[in-house]
Amino acid sequence: MRESDVTASQIAFRLIPLGAGESSQILAAAGSADSLRFQAEIWAGDFDFTLIDPVGRVVDPDTAAIDPNVDYYEDALLMSYTVASSFEGEWSIVVDASQSADSALAAIKGIEYSPVFMRIGFDDVELEPSETQRIESVLEWNGQPILDAEVTGILIDPQEIHTDLSLLDDGTNGDLVPNDGIYTAEILGNQRTGQYMVHVHAGGIFGIDQVLNRDGSGVYFVAERPDLELLASDIELIPSTIDDQLKISVNMEFRNNGAAYAESVLVQVIEEETYIVFSESLFVNVAPGQELSLSTDWDVRFGIAEARLGGLVNTLGNLSEFNLADNEAYATLPLSGVEHENDLEEPQPSTEMPTEKLALRVFPNPFTNGTTIQYVLPRSQDIDLAVFDISGRRVRQLKKGMKVPGQYSVLWDSRNDNGQIVASGIYFARLRTGRHQEVNKLMFLR
Repeated sequence: MRESDVTASQIAFRLIPLGAGESSQILAAAGSADSLRFQAEIWAGDFDFTLIDPVGRVVDPDTAAIDPNVDYYEDALLMSYTVASSFEGEWSIVVDASQSADSALAAIKGIEYSPVFMRIGFDDVELEPSETQRIESVLEWNGQPILDAEVTGILIDPQEIHTDLSLLDDGTNGDLVPNDGIYTAEILGNQRTGQYMVHVHAGGIFGIDQVLNRDGSGVYFVAERPDLELLASDIELIPSTIDDQLKISVNMEFRNNGAAYAESVLVQVIEEETYIVFSESLFVNVAPGQELSLSTDWDVRFGIAEARLGGLVNTLGNLSEFNLADNEAYATLPLSGVEHENDLEEPQPSTEMPTEKLALRVFPNPFTNGTTIQYVLPRSQDIDLAVFDISGRRVRQLKKGMKVPGQYSVLWDSRNDNGQIVASGIYFARLRTGRHQEVNKLMFLR
């Protein structure tokens, strides 16, 4: 059994919806943890966030500033208190949110910091395509198994295709003993060779990534999945009578060779150099063995020399990227027709007044390399577009300054302000103007 060990710092224990107006929630804290963190997030509107401790003391930013046992943090997206001692009992969380607060985009939660231990293991053996093998994750807190946890993971194959894992402790799907703190996922072998990587996490706990290198037939796969084959494709640039505008004609034929139903297949045209995603898209479902022809026309405002086709597959709740060139890479397809040159370093502002406000959109999402963030400005104004991590700290400043009305596309290459690739996890793209703010959740999978 190959194993990896990690001592994690936190496990989330409660998530509560937040709405406009004053509300009060109660969280029960145990005294055996090292510290306790209360966090409130809101992505639209304003709010105040205070605590009442088990003895009735009010904890707010002013009291936290003079109490060495309370650490207060505030950012554009969240407020948080970390309490280091004397916290056992019931805490009241009081939130006074403005009427502009969006209850669908806000939450408060408590995080109990404790020494949680995770061990990931699997047998280092060769598998034939029909054989199964188990991945195990052991969760312990202060030497005792953690039960009823949600343990999930991601399997990344040599061609960076991601498959979700659900590790269970219920005595099924390869799990030997129910309710023993050992969470298991059953995997299958297939013929694909190369390096495989496994991520496993539970709440805020991340195990050390495990790597498999397979030279023969013994490689890993999870359950059944779709297998889309591109049979034929034709993309043509057509000139338009409107200045600086083209029409893209797309014709495709592909077949699902897999045993699973391919649900919500998303087809979009992406510019090769700057990853500009054109606004129209096409959603289709493909049954096992089905052949499907697609034909559509899209109007675009950017000159391009070639295009790529990519998509997302959602099968039985597992979201995975797929690629339309023998499942190896995004298909780079030459465009016939008119050559049209344009400056692709900065999006071209529209001459028409957009009808939407900021209209912040992201594609692809989840993503493994870079992702494109699109937004629409209805008027000339100063903007601040940045990416934040889940704790509310800024990771990357993307754009800042005056912009004229129009639609814009910005590539985030998964790097921070220091040029380093960020860790896998959840991030937030925030676009702020003088009058408005919008936030989109991002999921980066390495």
